[in-house]
Amino acid sequence: MGGVPARALWGALLLTIVGEFAVSAVLERGVPGYDSRFQAMSALGAGDSPVRLWYRVWLVWLGPAFAVGALLVHGEVLRASSSPPLAAASAACLVAFGIGAGVVAGAFPGSGAGRLPAMLHGVGSALGFMALVAVPLLFGLAFRAQEPALSSLSLACFVASAVFFVLFVMADKPAFAGTWVSWGGWWERACLACAYLPVAALSAARILGA
Repeated sequence: MGGVPARALWGALLLTIVGEFAVSAVLERGVPGYDSRFQAMSALGAGDSPVRLWYRVWLVWLGPAFAVGALLVHGEVLRASSSPPLAAASAACLVAFGIGAGVVAGAFPGSGAGRLPAMLHGVGSALGFMALVAVPLLFGLAFRAQEPALSSLSLACFVASAVFFVLFVMADKPAFAGTWVSWGGWWERACLACAYLPVAALSAARILGA
């Protein structure tokens, strides 16, 4: 890839995954009244947020970061599974997440910018999240023969991320107001953490040369 060492690219992908949580944890301190238990991370980029520009730039960064990550993952999945469809699907899901929940969500804030930008943000984020949640399932299938530990971790993460995604979607429903189901901010972060974990584990293993 242009002469850039593979370990450096895996490192950039791993740092991006860690940064997803670190950046929001830092920026939320600059938003008065922000409560990560209830509010989605995208609220940091809303029209009235004092840190909106910083967070939107971060979201847009996810696009190229996961495009490069998709190339790395494609090669690893193809090597482990000898299945071009699995490799293509894994890469496509990462690209879809980077574009939908990254570039589109960053370019079109979720609130405070009109109906159309909010709709584009919602559609992009939803499709991106669903694509990312599928990645652990694809990893579980792809690595079951060559790396069974990663496969088992991935399948467990798929189940967990799917459950957290459903809770995240249900969190803003009036029927669950005032209950633990309404902790949408936490469910979003938990969903991301579980979906990211297999990719992070693969990145760390390749950085260490495993």
